[in-house]
Amino acid sequence: MRLVDSPAQCCALCQGLKNCSFWTADTGSWTKPICYNAKGGCCFLKTAAAKGQAKPTPNAVSGSSINVPYCVDALPLRMAACDPTVSTQDWTTAGGIIKELKPLLPPALCLRTSTGPTPPAPPLPGVLFDVEVDLTVGVVIEATLSCANASTSAGFWVHGSSDDATFVWNCATKTFTVGGKLIDRKPDFPAGAVVALKMLLRTTPNGKRGMVEFYANEIMSHPFTFNVGGGKAAKIGVAAQRADLKAVSAVTAWKMTLSSDQESLA
Repeated sequence: MRLVDSPAQCCALCQGLKNCSFWTADTGSWTKPICYNAKGGCCFLKTAAAKGQAKPTPNAVSGSSINVPYCVDALPLRMAACDPTVSTQDWTTAGGIIKELKPLLPPALCLRTSTGPTPPAPPLPGVLFDVEVDLTVGVVIEATLSCANASTSAGFWVHGSSDDATFVWNCATKTFTVGGKLIDRKPDFPAGAVVALKMLLRTTPNGKRGMVEFYANEIMSHPFTFNVGGGKAAKIGVAAQRADLKAVSAVTAWKMTLSSDQESLA
C-alpha cells in the first residue's frame, strides 16, 4: 500500500514497478483525506497472482498495468478538442503531463490522460537484520527501549515476501501502533522509564498470514494478524526513525520452543 494523490498516480506507480500488474485506488480515502492515519489516498498494488480475483469495491477505482500506455487522468473519461495533424500535444499541470492523443477518425476529440511522475518510495521503516527466520516455527524478539527522550517511537519490523508490518511503542503518548493502527491500553508507566519490548511472531502453516503478540512491559497491545505473502520465512528488524534507533538496545531473538534448549537467532 502506498499514499497517492489520485487514481492516475496510483496507476503510474504500478506501471513503474516491475512486479505490479493490478492496482486499486481507494477514492473514499480522498474525502478524509487520510489513509491509515497518514495524509493521502490509499493505493493498493497487486502482483499477477491477483488475476481473476476482482470483485466490486464501492468508492474504489482499479486497473491493470498490462498493455496500458497511459494512466487516465480522471473519471469519467474526459474528451477534449485537439489538433488532428499531430500525434500528441503536451502541456504541464500540477499533476504532471496531460496528453491529447491523435484520434484515428474525425472528429478531432482526444482522450485526456495523465503521465504524472511516480511518487517517491516511502522511507524505510527502520533497519533489518541480515537473517531470515522460519515463521512456521515462530520467533520471540525482545529489546529495551529508552524513553529518556519523550518523543521517541520504536519497536519491531517484520519484512515478509511481499508485505511489511511494524509494531511500535510511542513514549510520549504511551500507546501502541500495530500495523498502522493506534491502540491505547492506558498503561501507568512512569515518564521517561525504560520499556521492555517483546514480540511473539509466527504464521499459519501455509505461510500466508502472520500472527503477532506485541508487548510493552508485559502489557500486550492486541493479537494481530497480517499478510506475509505466502512465504514461510521473513526478516525482522527494528522499526524506528534514524534519530530513534539509538534508543533501542539489547535486541535478541530466538526460535519458539517448549523446551529449555532455545536457539538464538540474533
